[in-house]
Amino acid sequence: MKLLLSILIPLCFIVPDALAQQYVSANISPRPVVCKAGDSARVTIRLLIQDGWHVMSASTSRENAVPTLAKAHPSKEVSFVRIDYPEGVKRKFQFSTDPLEIYEHECVMMMTIATDPQCKGGRYAVPVEIRYQACSTTACVMPASLKIEAVVIVPFSKSSGAQNSRGRKLRWFEDSRLFQ
Repeated sequence: MKLLLSILIPLCFIVPDALAQQYVSANISPRPVVCKAGDSARVTIRLLIQDGWHVMSASTSRENAVPTLAKAHPSKEVSFVRIDYPEGVKRKFQFSTDPLEIYEHECVMMMTIATDPQCKGGRYAVPVEIRYQACSTTACVMPASLKIEAVVIVPFSKSSGAQNSRGRKLRWFEDSRLFQ
């Protein structure tokens, strides 16, 4: 019996996220984004919501609603500056007396990142977590999170004198296909 409970109890916590993720997916573009040291760049976070489902907007005014929010996890080399959220659409549902501000079909957020001026050339990952609650017109699943990753390429500066293991200077190739 203890063995059965030790298997079933963790599943109770896994199922809600898995259920919600069948209705909502996300991606980031461009992938990778090229950003010089000491500069900033904009990244598009696209949330795709299955037909018949919606998520609350980032600026929802409903007290018990879970707003859709993205959170970047910065590093020493790449910092998160801001995320701009779109306006939601107002929809009236049977269960609510007031219209709710929601995202349906697609939600496009713009994230601004910046690289440290002392950042060395290379490839850096910026983990992004999107928190949301998927709902239909009749029910909501448990709040969930999606984890995606922005890839930032910082070109080697010509003055940095980056060298390989044999002491030869490295060249920066702008072809981003090398980094996918």
